[in-house]
Amino acid sequence: MKKTTIFTILISFIVIFLVSLYFFNSFSNKKNQVRLSLEDHLYENMDYSKDDIKSIDINNAKFGFHAVVIFNDESDIAYTYMYRPENKTVYQHSVNKINGDDASDTELKHLEEEPK
Repeated sequence: MKKTTIFTILISFIVIFLVSLYFFNSFSNKKNQVRLSLEDHLYENMDYSKDDIKSIDINNAKFGFHAVVIFNDESDIAYTYMYRPENKTVYQHSVNKINGDDASDTELKHLEEEPK
C-alpha cells in the first residue's frame, strides 16, 4: 500500500513538473517571437539602430503581449507597441511620459502613423 501511494505521488510530481516546463517554454517562445518582431519593425522597417534604443521591455498583457520602448533621445517618453500574433507584426499603440502623464504630439520624435 505504501509503495503504491509513494509511486502515485512521485508520478504526479513528474507530470506537474513536465506540464509546468511545457507552459514556461511556450511562454518564453512567444515572448521571444514578440521581441524578434519588434526588433524587425524598429531596425528594418523604421531604420533605427541599436544605439537609438535605450530599452525594450516586453510584458504579458491581457490579450497577448506588449512592449515598451524607450529611445535614447527621449528617455522620459515610453512608446508602447502591441503584437499581432495572426501576422506576427507589431504596431505603435500608445505614447506616455514615464511619470504617467500624457505626452503631446508636438514633442514626440518617434510617433508612428496608426496602422490601417
